[in-house]
This record gives sequence, C-alpha cells and structure tokens, in this order.
Amino acid sequence: MKPLTTIFFDNDGVLVDTEKLFCEANQVMFDEMGIPHTTEDFQNYQQITNIGSAGFLKRFEFNDQAIKTFKEKRDKIWNKKVEAGHHVVPQAEAVLVQLSKKYRLCMATSASKTHYEWAHQATNILPLFEQVVGRDECQILKPDPEVYLKALELMGVSSDESIVIEDTPRGIASGQAAGVRVVAIRN
Repeated sequence: MKPLTTIFFDNDGVLVDTEKLFCEANQVMFDEMGIPHTTEDFQNYQQITNIGSAGFLKRFEFNDQAIKTFKEKRDKIWNKKVEAGHHVVPQAEAVLVQLSKKYRLCMATSASKTHYEWAHQATNILPLFEQVVGRDECQILKPDPEVYLKALELMGVSSDESIVIEDTPRGIASGQAAGVRVVAIRN
C-alpha cells in the first residue's frame, strides 16, 4: 500500500450541514401539501437510495411538472436557509487548512456546482480543494462510484494512496465501490 497522498471529502453533511436545512425545506413543502413525510422518509429517499423528493412524490402520482414546481419552491426555501448561514460544520475550515499542508484535497459531491458554490459563499473552503467533482460531471450519482473514479482520475492518484471522508450509506458505498478506503463520519 502506498503512503496516503490524497483525501476526498464529501460536502453535504461532512463540511456543511446543508442536509439538515434541505430536510427542513422539504418538510415545509410536504406539510404545506398535506403529505406525510418523516425524517426516516428523507433519510431513505435522499441519503440511502438517492431517489430524492421526485421519487417520493411519484408514490403520490405527481407528474413531472408538479415535481418541477415542488423543487423550485423547495429550493427557494432551502436557499434562504443557507443564506441565513450557520451551516458550516464547526472547525471544518481549520481542519482542511491543516490537512492541505500535508495532503492533496478534492471534494467529491452529489451536489450541483450551483448548490455547493451557494453553500460555500460565506466560507473559505472551496479554494482549499485542488478539484471539485459534482453532479454536473457525473452521469450516475452515489452510491455509484463514478464521482470517486472521476476524482481519482482528475487528481492523477490511485485508490490505494487515497481515502474518502463520507457520512451517508450511499456515499460510503460509492467510495468503497471505487476501491478507496472510507472513513465514515456520524452526523
């Protein structure tokens, strides 16, 4: 095994606590619509299966336009919550600064560029990463290994000289399927 050179970080739930805010925004919408939706539903549809709100709404026979409208309204609520701040994981930036002195850093996220840039508009975290690989660069999202395979390729490193920092079952499965050692964080 080669010495550790590179650390891949998930974003949501690891560096920023936007998953909680996203859950709250979804809940506001579901409450408004009178649709029962529990924290366990959110965890299953968002964090485990990655079917998302669209998959959940399809259970209630929502069409594509209704799902699009739901997402637009939900994202406005989510954006306001993110804009209000207080979502950066305490000490995340300080830890990344220290790690960047010894290791190469890359963010590998299921979020779109718009979302991760929005979440980090009030942080100094993004410049600490050599590369960011997200939803926009991938055909298939976590738990598929594509995001980590692309990150390995972009960084020009092998899986045996890298580790992944993740917090969800689908993220952990994604890192493992890419052949990278995974450190799981509870949040």
